[in-house]
Order: sequence, then C-alpha cells, then structure tokens
Amino acid sequence: MNLLSAPVLGGAALCVSPALYSAWEGSLGLEAALTRYLVAVPICWIVLSIFEAMVGPVDRTAKKPDAQPPAAPGSSSGPLGYSAQQVGGFGTNSGGSAPQLGSSDPFSFGDVDDSRDPFSAS
Repeated sequence: MNLLSAPVLGGAALCVSPALYSAWEGSLGLEAALTRYLVAVPICWIVLSIFEAMVGPVDRTAKKPDAQPPAAPGSSSGPLGYSAQQVGGFGTNSGGSAPQLGSSDPFSFGDVDDSRDPFSAS
C-alpha cells in the first residue's frame, strides 16, 4: 500500500476529524491539528498495510463470471441444464450411487459391526 494513497490519507483524516473540526471552529490551533494528522498518516498506513497483507491485494483484473440465463418456466432442468434424473446420486439408487436420504434405517452404517455396544452395562 502506498503511503500517499487515498485510503491512507482518507483514513487518517477520518481518525483526526474531531481535531480538524476543532481547528475549523477555532478552538484548536491549526498547527496542532495538522501535527495530529501527520502523525495519523503513518499509523493508518501501517494498519492498512497489515490488513492488506492478511487479506491480500485487490485483484482489479478479475472478470465477472457470465451470468447463467434463468431456466424457462415449466422446464424440469436446473440452471446448468441438467435435471435431477441426469445427475448421479439422485433419483433411484442404482448403479452404485449413494443411498438416498430417508432410507428405511437412518442409523444403518453398512458393514460396520455394531454388535458390541460400548455403553451397555455388562
């Protein structure tokens, strides 16, 4: 981040805005208000530089993705042009797809041996 960039100078002005307003009214000397501003500029620069290092710089060259056209009313296909029957794992449980939600036994874990209960009193 540049020391003389708009976010740094604007952030410093925002931080010392009470002093700048007091200088405008005359209750604080202009020299004191400008000194506070000049102290706030490097502090804001350090804070914003640390923030930028944590978040990362803004990618100004990134393109916005093309918007998908909405599906026609009454069509069974989703926004990508697939219906639920065309995607594996949906519909019937055939062809090795994952079992459907709401199967007959929701606590069945397939080939797990659950004959020993560690919490039973024996």
